[in-house]
Amino acid sequence: MILWKHYIVLFGGFIDPGVRTNYLQDLWVFDTQEYKWQQIEFRDNERRPSPRSGFSFLAVPDGAILHGGYCKEYVKGKRPQGIALDDTWLLKMDSDLKNIKWEKRKKIGYAPSIRSGCTMALWSAKGIGVLFGGVYDDDKDEETLESVFYNELYGYQTSGNGRWISMALRKPKKKPGGGGKKAKKPHDTPTSPTKIDKAQALLKLAETSSPPLQSTSSEPVPSQTPLGDAHVTPLPGETLATFYTRTKDHWAQKARAELGSENRGKSLRRDGFALAEERWTEYKPILEEIERIRKEAGIDEESSGTARTAGAGKGVGESRNRR
Repeated sequence: MILWKHYIVLFGGFIDPGVRTNYLQDLWVFDTQEYKWQQIEFRDNERRPSPRSGFSFLAVPDGAILHGGYCKEYVKGKRPQGIALDDTWLLKMDSDLKNIKWEKRKKIGYAPSIRSGCTMALWSAKGIGVLFGGVYDDDKDEETLESVFYNELYGYQTSGNGRWISMALRKPKKKPGGGGKKAKKPHDTPTSPTKIDKAQALLKLAETSSPPLQSTSSEPVPSQTPLGDAHVTPLPGETLATFYTRTKDHWAQKARAELGSENRGKSLRRDGFALAEERWTEYKPILEEIERIRKEAGIDEESSGTARTAGAGKGVGESRNRR
């Protein structure tokens, strides 16, 4: 739902009566001056977005930008399949509601990966829609739903035919040392802990567990917890290939922002893989030490997997239509 001039515009959504979720694609306009709802009708041959919910809807001077969303596909004899969408549309508004129409936008520029539930706001001074976050649900079977949540920023230039751009945050500039004092190195600052500091912090997590686990070397045993940010740091026991697959969008964005890479497609993925490999190699000794401690304490992947399975099945009886 968005506000354009004195019109409130509502599109799509879903109805869940408990048996089957029905996704909608109807368009309604509420006139705040006359306090009246009106449904906008389209001919069968006119292009318009498919039924969905969980999409981004942004008011712009020409009307509204719609991106992405989520729906379910129902095929007789098969279980419902969740589908994430990545198409972009422009709803061209007009004071004469009969002239309202949809226009599909081509995917131009550095577009976000498939996701839904993103937040989008207008940077009016630049004419850019700023998109943040979102989630991708991998609905593998009736009992397992794995979700990947994002914390990336993208921009969409609303003028012309529209273009996606990356909006990676810049690192703060280093302050030069003054008064003859030697400037501290980045890894010596409190905000940039060394690998040893991170490992020690990770090991201390087990001290607060109840009951605390002890290894044969009398050191506390950490739980299955990543070092630092889970999205960009390898997990104990995670291979390089698995780590890159989970974080490839981050590394592609970082290759553009920090390396100034002008590459596209495979070349950009190659640059991103090199950054991911560097991070994985950096933490490999620490992760191996964590695995050794866990092994000494008798904590294996089977027990960890059982806990994860129990957590995943917790919401099986609940509705998955959280958009």
